[in-house]
Amino acid sequence: MAPVGPEAVRAVLRALAEARDGDFHGLFVRLSHERDRAPSIDSGIRAVADSSAAQAFVSVTLASVDPEQRDVVWSVLVRASAEVLTVQAAVELESDRGFIDVFSRQAKTADAEEAARLVAEFATAVCAVPRPSV
Repeated sequence: MAPVGPEAVRAVLRALAEARDGDFHGLFVRLSHERDRAPSIDSGIRAVADSSAAQAFVSVTLASVDPEQRDVVWSVLVRASAEVLTVQAAVELESDRGFIDVFSRQAKTADAEEAARLVAEFATAVCAVPRPSV
């Protein structure tokens, strides 16, 4: 894979920021009116802890508590390795077995512009799941 230029990195970071300020903020507002406890939004960059390779990911997450007092987490992230960008989105719901995915999508690409497009698509899809159930 050829080195990625600043414009490609900017496209992925911008897509995540727009997901946070757009779809995730819209879900935040809706949940703030529906739930007793206000949801929280987090975004950041982290190293992949169990990776022998130099991998990192950038994510946007929204956490809330459903009417049954179970934790719910909506997320979209881009994981970067030397060869590929992996875009993932999920809605996870707390259960007696830990957190389970009630919605998930994943795609891999070596193209940063495609990764940015996937971030927007996946953020819209994941935030369209306002009341997950098992």
